Amino acid sequence: MWSRVCGATSSSTLGWGGEPDRAIDGKHCSEWGDGSCTHTDAGRQDPLTGQTDLNVDGTPHGPAWWQVDLGGTASITKVDVWHRTGCGDIITDPVTNRAVSSSCNSRLEGSHIFVSNQKRAPDGKMWSVTTCTQGSGCSVCGVLHSSIGQQPEVITCGQAPTPTPGQTYSPPPPFGAPPPGQYQGRYISISHVHDTDAGHGIGGSSGGRIITICEARVTGRRIDQHVCALPRPRPPL
Repeated sequence: MWSRVCGATSSSTLGWGGEPDRAIDGKHCSEWGDGSCTHTDAGRQDPLTGQTDLNVDGTPHGPAWWQVDLGGTASITKVDVWHRTGCGDIITDPVTNRAVSSSCNSRLEGSHIFVSNQKRAPDGKMWSVTTCTQGSGCSVCGVLHSSIGQQPEVITCGQAPTPTPGQTYSPPPPFGAPPPGQYQGRYISISHVHDTDAGHGIGGSSGGRIITICEARVTGRRIDQHVCALPRPRPPL
């Protein structure tokens, strides 16, 4: 099942023209210049409170996220994610004339993949490790690392991936055989986690303010009738 077959995408914010539907356009181009990667607004920091999860207009949005509606409930096996690449090269800062390294390759590091029946948690916010429970119809499929490893990064639901050599982040345990009904839902969300989810992520190289995905592929089995599976009406004669 390919998520691009059906459903709509959305994201916490939109930045630099990185529309959320770019992640399901079927292209595996992973450099920004190819025009196939999503991008949320980096937000800004409040000079008085120090809060960084803000939109550019000052309104709070919480950790950045991306979501796709599969059009109906499915049992999810795995999610493949193509990270943004081409940012780890050493470049010369035109202002300071110093050699610096870009870090956008690790924007997704520590972000969680949620499988849920509803778009949002019961509190109206994006799912977090605290709110994503079996009782609320949500499961944590897995945790993303970065583009240091092989593209795409394959997250098999319930299976802890092996950290890439040189990778310092490890996903939190436990990952094991899911109880009945786990990893089933209509919505797939890739989100940085909240401050209350201590020990469950580091927010990537943006501190949780940016989600950028160059392609996402969802594999699973349909459970009920999907919107995209309905017969299309014939055009009028």
